[in-house]
Amino acid sequence: MPFVTLEDLHLFFSAEEITSLLQSNVDVTATLLALNAEVEAYLLAAGSRPYTSTDNAPLVVKQAAADIARFRLYKDSAPEVVIERWKAATRWLEAVAAGKVLIPQLNDPNTPDDESGAPGAEMVEEAERLMTRTQFLGW
Repeated sequence: MPFVTLEDLHLFFSAEEITSLLQSNVDVTATLLALNAEVEAYLLAAGSRPYTSTDNAPLVVKQAAADIARFRLYKDSAPEVVIERWKAATRWLEAVAAGKVLIPQLNDPNTPDDESGAPGAEMVEEAERLMTRTQFLGW
């Protein structure tokens, strides 16, 4: 299942850059297929259920996939910023696979509203105060 498509690349990066990359004799279809299989492998290694469509994948997953795809489309001539983003995306996916980083599971009631994947503290009622601010006046 695709985590990033050619249309996504046009959304994440400039149209000029993507158009230039598409004219460089690179097999875009094969590149995206291999990339999407790789991202899915990282997610499955983490025990994450695969997403059913690119629309269901969290933005953070799509951005990492897009950064890796962009790097691969450059072949051997990627600018430094593209290389750094590729390295960061790869490190992030490795951390996901190792269970060090959590990603949100869509349609999961335990996922925080901010979709950070970070577990939240359960809200409980506060206990009655034994000492109040007014009791400490004059201390």
